[in-house]
Amino acid sequence: MSPRISWSPRHGPVMLPVQAAAGLFTTAAVSHWTPLDLPFGWTAAGAAAGLGLLWWRGRLTGLPARTMAYQCGTWAAGSGWLLYTQVNGLGWNTTFTLAVGAAVAGAAAAPIHAHRQHKRQEHLRHLRSMELRKLATEWEDRIWSVCRIRVRVLGIERQFNDAGREVGYTVEIELPDNGTGHEDIAKYAARLTNASRLPWGCEVQVLQGADPWRVLLEVATYNALGPVIPITQAGPSTINDPLRLGKRRDISEGAVSLRWHNWVIVGSGGSGKTNLVRTIINRLLECEDALAIVIDPNGGGVARPYLDPWVEGLIDRRPLLVASDEEEITFVVEFLQALISARMRSQYEAMVAVDDDKVPVSNRVPQIVVLVDESHSLPNRIQQGLIDVSNRSRGGSIRIVYTALRGTGDKHLPRPILAQGTARFILGVNDAGEADNVVRDKQRPAITALPPGFGNVRITGQALFLMKFYRTTPQSARECAIRTAGWRPAGLEPESLELMPEALVRRWLELWNRRGHAPAATSGTRTGRTRTETGGTRTGTGTGAGAGTGGTGRGRRPSVQEALDNLRNARDRIRKVGRQPGPDETSGPGGTGTGGTGGTGGEGRPEDRFEDVIAGAGFGLEPELLVRLQAAFKATGHEEMPTEDLAAFIGAAKSDMGRLLPQIGVYALKNPFRYPGRQGRVRGYALADIRNAVEAIRAGALQVPPEVAAWTSTKPLPDDQDGTP
Repeated sequence: MSPRISWSPRHGPVMLPVQAAAGLFTTAAVSHWTPLDLPFGWTAAGAAAGLGLLWWRGRLTGLPARTMAYQCGTWAAGSGWLLYTQVNGLGWNTTFTLAVGAAVAGAAAAPIHAHRQHKRQEHLRHLRSMELRKLATEWEDRIWSVCRIRVRVLGIERQFNDAGREVGYTVEIELPDNGTGHEDIAKYAARLTNASRLPWGCEVQVLQGADPWRVLLEVATYNALGPVIPITQAGPSTINDPLRLGKRRDISEGAVSLRWHNWVIVGSGGSGKTNLVRTIINRLLECEDALAIVIDPNGGGVARPYLDPWVEGLIDRRPLLVASDEEEITFVVEFLQALISARMRSQYEAMVAVDDDKVPVSNRVPQIVVLVDESHSLPNRIQQGLIDVSNRSRGGSIRIVYTALRGTGDKHLPRPILAQGTARFILGVNDAGEADNVVRDKQRPAITALPPGFGNVRITGQALFLMKFYRTTPQSARECAIRTAGWRPAGLEPESLELMPEALVRRWLELWNRRGHAPAATSGTRTGRTRTETGGTRTGTGTGAGAGTGGTGRGRRPSVQEALDNLRNARDRIRKVGRQPGPDETSGPGGTGTGGTGGTGGEGRPEDRFEDVIAGAGFGLEPELLVRLQAAFKATGHEEMPTEDLAAFIGAAKSDMGRLLPQIGVYALKNPFRYPGRQGRVRGYALADIRNAVEAIRAGALQVPPEVAAWTSTKPLPDDQDGTP
């Protein structure tokens, strides 16, 4: 295929005179040395026509006068030389004259070209200035129309991304001298966005200017966020650098630092919160100086794709630790509280070496990042422990990423956690008031309308900005765990573990080295002695003669009254056991269910007789106070109840509840809530905290204080309530 011929002019200030001189010489030579004799009149007419066309084109395109004079002068000189050769012939003198003329034209071409470019830039600036003046007038009129404030635009500066594309502009305005402030404009940010007719995902942000009477309007005009952006691979990287989580609307990298910040992530169901958590885990695994701990009371499913390669034996270095049941979560919180002090002591010399009061991180001493998912399921005592870790952990290089379904400031998102969250992510909430509570920014855009995968990010000291988060699939999570196994930290530093209690260290190593997934959260499971439960019979096994059967079985749930009777029977049995019965006392009172024959006592060991007491209760070990509280919640069907209603339902005094419940880890909610039939907000308790206390007692993780166990009430309760909503 033959090459294409380009007829476009490709000459600069030097080649143009050379090419022009060559053309003139060729024309003169053809006319002189060949029979072709061009008429003098034709040449003169062509030269005059060309000169006129040059002048007309220069006027049409707005060429500078100096450039027009240069072009017309060189054309006239060349035409005159050609006419001279037609009359006097081509010789050495005329050829020399042509060469000198070309050299002079070439020498003058460079400054003439530079002058032309300068004039052209001035013309473009003039056009842009006219455009900006028009834009400034539009903004002055728009602010008056929306805010009813007369302002003066001081300047407009265009903004470009790395690819050179214009993505917006900044408008600097001067406020009137009538007391108007930045906040008077900021509260109308959403209306200014709508009035500007900006593309989707673009908005107007109102910022404080250099002086109190100056305001900056950041206007975004380009949104490059697509529907799905697959996560990119990185690493080895460091936690000292911001984590790349997605793209901003101008295609720039959306990176947020986690080294010295606690993060708060709020998003309703389906907003993409789980995807963001996995994206964060991906970036943490790519760091060679970070170790991730995931607290997920819903079974740890968010982190399972990362653990699968470890469980299957494909990698020899655990990617992260997952705590999914209450016992493990409680341990992790206690372990972190102890680790903070141990690290500050063991790493003192390292801090002195870098002249800092915070622990420097490395592959051997990694930063610990605790990701708390489904935080509303955690009991108050665990949330209080996380608050303590958040308050004390910055110097120990431990940071918390706290996720919540709602931004209400109660059990979903405790206010101390929110106050410590210097980076806040809002992925979509159902109530604009919750967004206000999290962002606390009057100029925020419409956060409730965000589609899945998008989020507004607010970092302390910076303006709110929109981000599209990377998409992290389970397969990409699995590949990340395998790909990063070679440079991730292998665990915690030994010198800090040596300063911690031995029991905590032993439990930590047991969890860290466990080759398996975290067990599912138990519900009333009891460990220790073997027990078989079938139908309506419960059999307790033991080596003494105190083994027996009886009580109401698990074939059906006992009613509240039956449960209370069983608990009272168990209390009577405990009293009998406490008297150390002799051989003649061979039986105790049976249960109220079928097969209610009492067990024999007196000959077995005390622990065997205690198992007999437990078997006779027929309901479990939770005290009567918790049984009645669960019945109250089930009767009303609410997740939260006022203290007055609970006390009236169970037949207790408010002072008794305030004294007894904290002894078993149940505290009143910190923030008041709305309750049907009540005006305003009320204070009370949550069913989730009651359930957590019951499960802890059943699992043997919590001992019931004598004062709580001895509490009782004679108020009758409905028989259709079984005390376990």
